[in-house]
Amino acid sequence: MIKLSVSDTLHNMHLLLASEQIDFDNIASQQQQISATIERFFSQATTRIDKKQNSLFQITLSDFAVLDKNGQLVSLHHRRQNETIQQDRASKLGFASSEDYFMKGLWAQLIPKAQQQALTGQLQVKKRPRNMRKIETARTQQAEWVLGFSQLMQPIVYRGQLKGFYGASIQVKLYGTELLNILFFQLLLLLGLIAVASWLFMRVGKIVTKDILILTSWTQRIVKGNLNQKLYINSQDEIQQLAEDFELMRQSLVTSFNKIEQQNTNLYTEAYFNNLTGLPNRKKLYADLAGKTAHSLIAFNINQFGQINDFYGVKTGDATIKVIAKRIVAAASQHTVYKTGANEFVVTLSNQVEDLHLQQLAEAIIDDVTQHAITIDGNEVYVNLSAGGAHCIDSNYSQLHQHADLARRIALKQFQRYQLFSLSMVNPQAFEHNMQQSRMLALAIQNDAVVPFVQLIQPLDGNSAPKFECLMRIKQADGDYLTPAMFMKTAVQSRIYPLLMQSMLTKSFALFHLQPYEFSVNISIDDIALPEQVNQLLNLLKQYSGVAQRLTFELLESDEITNYQLVKDFIAKVKPFGCKIAIDDFGAGYSNFSHLLSLDVDIIKID
Repeated sequence: MIKLSVSDTLHNMHLLLASEQIDFDNIASQQQQISATIERFFSQATTRIDKKQNSLFQITLSDFAVLDKNGQLVSLHHRRQNETIQQDRASKLGFASSEDYFMKGLWAQLIPKAQQQALTGQLQVKKRPRNMRKIETARTQQAEWVLGFSQLMQPIVYRGQLKGFYGASIQVKLYGTELLNILFFQLLLLLGLIAVASWLFMRVGKIVTKDILILTSWTQRIVKGNLNQKLYINSQDEIQQLAEDFELMRQSLVTSFNKIEQQNTNLYTEAYFNNLTGLPNRKKLYADLAGKTAHSLIAFNINQFGQINDFYGVKTGDATIKVIAKRIVAAASQHTVYKTGANEFVVTLSNQVEDLHLQQLAEAIIDDVTQHAITIDGNEVYVNLSAGGAHCIDSNYSQLHQHADLARRIALKQFQRYQLFSLSMVNPQAFEHNMQQSRMLALAIQNDAVVPFVQLIQPLDGNSAPKFECLMRIKQADGDYLTPAMFMKTAVQSRIYPLLMQSMLTKSFALFHLQPYEFSVNISIDDIALPEQVNQLLNLLKQYSGVAQRLTFELLESDEITNYQLVKDFIAKVKPFGCKIAIDDFGAGYSNFSHLLSLDVDIIKID
């Protein structure tokens, strides 16, 4: 049971990596993504990794690693509270790092064993090597001796092919020292009494009576774990007194084990059920999907639920969630309902159904939830739901939730209540294009391929000095240049834009440093919303002090501006350097003239 619990925990980690689209055929090349996923779900968490309890033990997954199929380390992570401990152990044993401590020490014999038995798919376990146990506490050594192992290696096998390994180290703790001492003392007392009874029988040669046989039979059942049989002997002698003591001990054992069972139940509930609604949570959903218990799935989302929290308060929002949960459970009474997110519910169907049946169920649930107001403390709250449905395709149960949620998001964009997932919704070519563009932009930063193009602004009077506007371009390997329309959306979504803008500003300042002309650069509200970006810009103004008085920042007004204070703060920081401020595309975002007048701008450009 303990090994099964540990295997379940490793399986949960595998599901987390799979949900992040890890390609298990190329584990070694995805070190960064694997490390980020494990860091997010394992290293920083204390409760995300299950703590399995069996009998008197508490098993905690303390260290987790991903190895490629050759047994080479790809990523190693420790629970946050274990990092310093493992580094200290490595140092005491003469290892250069915690990676060497595991790969060349704890797992040196376990990895070859796991490689030999890899295709069986079986979990391989082992104790710490004898020469490495000396630095462990007596309690840790005792717990490992009782359990029989502390190091694990699980092969990743798919369709008969080895993809890699999961390595893990577990921390074993006795469930409760006081409880163990009591149980140990009681067991010693039981064995002592049995020994005394046996000695008396053999020493005195007393005839075995019916009461002695009852007592002997009862003790044998207790030793085998049967604690339900009560003991009662009415012999009016020492045997009766002995039986009464044994019965008190049995009752104490029953009480102790009932407490352990209750705590196990509480831990399971905390791990797999939502505290607010009592419904199974996202973790339980993915565990059930791994067990192939659902053939179809509907994902529901409460549209703009954050506005309810903002308007009525979190307390009313929580009460609204509870009412919605009850309505969905009532409408989907024959199916399983999950609470998988702050404003998301999921309904799974165990039987195969037609597309029309799935749609009718989704729309019936939406009607039951939305057609009647939810009354909380005298306030009537109305909600809207969007839904997406999906059937299991090619036995790929783990993708059911992702497919349904994709269909739901498409329905929301198209102002529909429900959409059914189809393979046409997945666009691998678009994903590949996005990744190619992201790589291209990253290389542009690396190869210094961001180039400012200078556009002449000729004065109409013919006497004033010309001005120039700097525009961002990216130079390609074939000599062509990309305009912002060709890459800006990808740059923003991939978080590369700040680096592009920093390169653009640096080169523009350097270009006009030795020129007498005035020039301008475009910046957006996103640029000035990033403190790091603003600090870098201020450093450039300090470095090129002579440029600042000839520089105009053109604030792009492509989006509606709601944080005027942010704009005011930026203007207040750059104006002391002598810069001018222009509003570009006037009318798109600064339509509030009272706010516009409060901004210390020099130029308004009307297109």
